[in-house]
Amino acid sequence: MTLNVGVDFLDSKIDPRTPLENYKRFNMSARLSKKWECGSGVLTYAVNLDYGGSFDNMKLDPDVNYHDVDTYKSSYNRYALTNNLLWASNKGVFFRSLELNTSVSLQKDVIDRTRYISLSGVRPTPPLTTEEGVHDGTWLTSQYIATGGSESLPFTTFSKLSARFGTHGARAQHNMLVGVDWQMNKNYGRGQIYDPLYPLSPGMSTRPRPYYDIPAGHDFSLFVEDRSIIPIARHKLEVQAGLRASTMLNLADSYALHGKFFFDPRVNLRWSFPRLMVADRPLQFEIGGGAGWHTMTPSLTYLYPDLIYYDWQQLNYYHSNPAYRRLNLKTYVVDPTNYDLQAARNFKWEIRGDISYGENRFTVTYFRENLTTGFRNMSQYQIMNYRQYDASGIDPGTLTAPPQLENLPYKDITAFGTYGVYANGTRIFKEGVEYSFTSKRIPALRTRITIDGAWFRTLYSESQPYWYRPSVNLGGQALPYLGYYNDPKGYTRRSFNTRFLFDTYLPRLKLGFSAAIECMWLYRQQALRQTGIPDEYVDLNGVRHPFNVEEAQNDMYLQWLIITYPESNFYVRIMEPFNVGVNLKVTKEFYKERIELAFFVNQLYSYWHEYRGSNGGSCPSNNPNALFRHGDQF
Repeated sequence: MTLNVGVDFLDSKIDPRTPLENYKRFNMSARLSKKWECGSGVLTYAVNLDYGGSFDNMKLDPDVNYHDVDTYKSSYNRYALTNNLLWASNKGVFFRSLELNTSVSLQKDVIDRTRYISLSGVRPTPPLTTEEGVHDGTWLTSQYIATGGSESLPFTTFSKLSARFGTHGARAQHNMLVGVDWQMNKNYGRGQIYDPLYPLSPGMSTRPRPYYDIPAGHDFSLFVEDRSIIPIARHKLEVQAGLRASTMLNLADSYALHGKFFFDPRVNLRWSFPRLMVADRPLQFEIGGGAGWHTMTPSLTYLYPDLIYYDWQQLNYYHSNPAYRRLNLKTYVVDPTNYDLQAARNFKWEIRGDISYGENRFTVTYFRENLTTGFRNMSQYQIMNYRQYDASGIDPGTLTAPPQLENLPYKDITAFGTYGVYANGTRIFKEGVEYSFTSKRIPALRTRITIDGAWFRTLYSESQPYWYRPSVNLGGQALPYLGYYNDPKGYTRRSFNTRFLFDTYLPRLKLGFSAAIECMWLYRQQALRQTGIPDEYVDLNGVRHPFNVEEAQNDMYLQWLIITYPESNFYVRIMEPFNVGVNLKVTKEFYKERIELAFFVNQLYSYWHEYRGSNGGSCPSNNPNALFRHGDQF
């Protein structure tokens, strides 16, 4: 039986100008394991218990706390329990092992805040109703003390059962893995907590929603994998092939994901050539590659978004006598849930080569992946109607009660209510080359040199058309049309970086030194070209029309749907020149290598230039966290 206990303490002071971001954190962990040897195998049980928490609860920031009653208190506690039970057979038959992994964790994040609010003018109370229709509102008092905060209690449990099998024949070796896993996520917290009559922020328009109202998320998967080694003459072929089937449980029938399985096949190949002897040292070549699908299911935030409330103000009549005031609103409640939301599917393939000579090794990999169904908040609309009452029809001297709406002149208003809906509207295309070189440890210097890095090219854009209305004021009114653009916004990004790592170890002193030099040779970002012309548009009656450029140019409203982009938008918008940073780490072992003490400094030194930002101007690329800095301008 073995028992390990660890204790960590962290006092983080990120920036003296932002004391609310400073924190002190305490972590403790215990590891216990036990083995039982039986006639047919070995049973191993391991249990881990972890705790992490912060205890510097009360915080004050002179830039935020303007009054003596202002307080900010936060607390964080996390508990986690992990179990692992493994039965390993020692008979050498087809069945090799059976393993059960379980874990459970509970985290508690609580923020309590008190603020003194003093208003410079008349402000309505944040709307209270959660139902559609016409209702009256109230006004905030000019001065009040607001209390509130938030409570989050995320709970996660995970279980995985897997079995390993193997066969070893004269022609091939097979190691198979079969298993099932399940994960549940649920937040039992109360969410945002505040009194709507005395809000922490006078401009709040959302309604509080308890986190525990959101259903739990359940992810279930089945997987099978086979790793084969096939000798071919003096060569060796390694094949790793597998299939994972996953689904989301606990979903209502109205969701397209209900009861739907996603199958992710994957395969990796590696061909090892015969080993050669060159100058009494082995020379080995290997080539390989792989391809496969990866499925990402939407999070609970995407599946169960908050309701959206539109509170159209129909009358705002403020009288010196509170008994004669009236604030009248018409509320629309929009459910932005996208029941047709699908999982994001990504296909990736790669090829790689590996060469080793003695204890030196060089690896290079080219990869490409394409995701067209990523998650994005896409704009949608709903046509809404309300009345705008004319307060000039009120005679203040004759009032004995709040004014009656039936006696006031009004005009009917029709407007667009635009909101976001989570959809599969993101495309991410990536390709790149990754490389790594590891040298033999140089005897005279007792140092190993590692050089690794990558060249990346990324395309990030929308993959679906979207609704958009330019923000223009035409005679006190917004544009009465929405354009439907199949004109994706996005950018391309290229980067090239290298890391030089020098790892030195002195056995007699049990002392290790590690110095890393990180270089960014190239960083470019450029926006995708856009035409700014919609395919169609919709009017306030909900009728969709094809868009004609020539007709629109002569229409005082439609012309605004043609978006003119400056040509400079499509130049290289962000261009960072060469920059470098140096990190240092020193490690010392004590007490027969049972205790290890490490000292590290990140960004010990940095070298930088100015660079061109997204607005075309020069920006300082200064790293404020570096101990020693050097900068040039160009």
